[in-house]
Amino acid sequence: MINRALEILNNKYKVNFSEITISEIEIGVYMTGIKLSDNSYGVAGTNISHDSQCYRDKRDYDIFSTNNIIGQNLNDLFYIQKSTKIIDGLKVAALNALSSKIINTNNYNITENTDPIELLDLSNFHNITVVGAFQSYIRKLKIANKNFKVLELDKEALKIEDYKYYASADTYVDVFASSDLIIITGSTLVNNTLENILDNIPNTATVIVTGPSGSIVPDVLFEKGVDIIGATKIIDSNLMMKLVAQAATGFHFFKHNCAQKICVTNKKSDKNA
Repeated sequence: MINRALEILNNKYKVNFSEITISEIEIGVYMTGIKLSDNSYGVAGTNISHDSQCYRDKRDYDIFSTNNIIGQNLNDLFYIQKSTKIIDGLKVAALNALSSKIINTNNYNITENTDPIELLDLSNFHNITVVGAFQSYIRKLKIANKNFKVLELDKEALKIEDYKYYASADTYVDVFASSDLIIITGSTLVNNTLENILDNIPNTATVIVTGPSGSIVPDVLFEKGVDIIGATKIIDSNLMMKLVAQAATGFHFFKHNCAQKICVTNKKSDKNA
């Protein structure tokens, strides 16, 4: 999916990756923030637990290792012949930075200061799946008294009182088959599972991809049948980078007014979205 996003940015929007470099990065506990030389900013989830770089015999000192990242160009980042969790996060953050200008200046159907679920009439949906332990959505669905499941790799990512909603991630095909609304955390783009997830969703289901990590160029997600993208628009880039360094999650960006929620809706969708 990242490769398709790069193809769209390069061919459709004429972005030259070799002319853009990394000016600044913050790799926080939960989020990774990036500033590019074109003065765009992006964020993505940090996913570095158990990374192979933690082991002495796996460490390297290539162009994307510690103290070598700033100043590198995006062409080298996007097409490097290796993958680590740090590099994967940097790629998505950089994609989101590039995409931010495109989302702001092209003819997308955008609703500002809105969460994707607010665009839906939940009474139209009877079997809902949340991919990832997305606490805000779990809370909203509980309040609405909806029937839903949470697909998650780690059951302990849920609160104990929410274990009854848990479904093991390896049951996703069966769970999706009976779902009419599927809400997917954008972090699945960082851990390279989003494309497989979207490929296994029935055409009849309404699909939301939401969260800061999912703020990539909308075209690639719409091609995969996504109906609504819950993206993050950064409005105070300096504060965003400071918050990332202080263990911010997406919630903190909105709480401290350095970002706003925007919804990008697929104009071609004829489903309940």
